[in-house]
Amino acid sequence: MNSILPLFRFLVNRKIGNIFTVHIADRRRPNLNMKSVLTILLVVTFSNLFAQFKRSNPTLVNNPIRIQCEDLPVDDREYYFPRTPRKNEVPIDGKMDSTPLDYESVTLRRMGELIIYNSHLDGEGIRFTWIRSFHPPIVITVVNTENGIEVISKIGNKTRYDNSYFGAQLDSSEIRFYLRFRQGKETDTLKFNSIKLKGLFQPDTISFRVTTNRRPIPKWKWDELRRAMDDEGFLKLESIPSFDGILDGAYWILEANCKKEGYKFVFRHSPNKNRSPEFRRICDAIIEMSDLRKEERY
Repeated sequence: MNSILPLFRFLVNRKIGNIFTVHIADRRRPNLNMKSVLTILLVVTFSNLFAQFKRSNPTLVNNPIRIQCEDLPVDDREYYFPRTPRKNEVPIDGKMDSTPLDYESVTLRRMGELIIYNSHLDGEGIRFTWIRSFHPPIVITVVNTENGIEVISKIGNKTRYDNSYFGAQLDSSEIRFYLRFRQGKETDTLKFNSIKLKGLFQPDTISFRVTTNRRPIPKWKWDELRRAMDDEGFLKLESIPSFDGILDGAYWILEANCKKEGYKFVFRHSPNKNRSPEFRRICDAIIEMSDLRKEERY
């Protein structure tokens, strides 16, 4: 330690690039030996490696999942949403049927989307995921960063990311059990989860491709969208209401991660003017901002 402290004092007053020059020219400095220089280089190297590790493996609050760098989950079974949606809301695990969010997570990963609820997200983001029974899935993201504001629109090339649909690998008795469980008439959770995974996660049979379009928008459009979300009471909406088990229609999910309010997501099944009209109006506004405004809505 006595030999390292003088070196740090020296580095404060000299550029690190001059270490070797000064060391050779002034051999009377006993502290600037090769051992000290190697110590510094090792410290710098390991610090950089640790910083890279932290960037690639961020700590996730209340949702310990496995991810690759930049928040892309390692496989389809990892979750895109926090297990406890928001303070004072019902946790997902063991409290509700999370089938829609399971499928949302699979679709988001197949479309190359990142997890956006982490606190280290650069800037602010609002993402609308739209999974329709009879049309390709869509993801529309409005991002606000120091580089500007843009709308990113993605659409798949087919209705599902594989050739299957829920129930494709299930026999009639399994489908009946699944529906009865959703209605509260069955209680065997292990059997239900086994059937759910069997129906949801099928191997790819046709290459799933995504078309992406990006375009900048002016700040007033971002501000207008934020005001609309405030006016419609987005933060007060229940994240996941009771789900009636309808298989057709569309899953609508809206995520927002903003500096002031933090992260929140809201899921609805085929909202309309009679069912969650305020949520439908917010999502319609986002669709209108995108290149996919002519897509069929249901």
